[in-house]
Amino acid sequence: MQRNIEKAAKNSLIKLANLVTKQYDGYNPHQEVMSEIQKSCSRKVYFDIDFDSVDIDLILADLYKIINIDCITVLQTRGGFHLLINLKQIDKKYEKTWYNSIVSLNGCDIKGDNMIPVPGSYQGGFVPHFI
Repeated sequence: MQRNIEKAAKNSLIKLANLVTKQYDGYNPHQEVMSEIQKSCSRKVYFDIDFDSVDIDLILADLYKIINIDCITVLQTRGGFHLLINLKQIDKKYEKTWYNSIVSLNGCDIKGDNMIPVPGSYQGGFVPHFI
């Protein structure tokens, strides 16, 4: 994913303006700007979907009915796994249905921070890895 610095700068200004017009609650301006940079993408190659506390084999069995499996890379994490979906590789027949079908699966967490641990790093006693 590439970052859009112009978009991040505009969103940072808005975020900081909203924060400074309210009573100080301990926010960190540097962290707020870094967060906006992280969230401001200009081009997305992969779509990340997080699954927590579910059996990966059951989800993969369901995925065969929902999307072409060759567009998916799975990253195993401490509490579950992430599906990294290559958007350009999605078959035409799934283009309009894959997202709603996947997010309706048990254990799907679309409300999270949408960030993944770095494969090979240390994550609370676990090393995230591709499977």
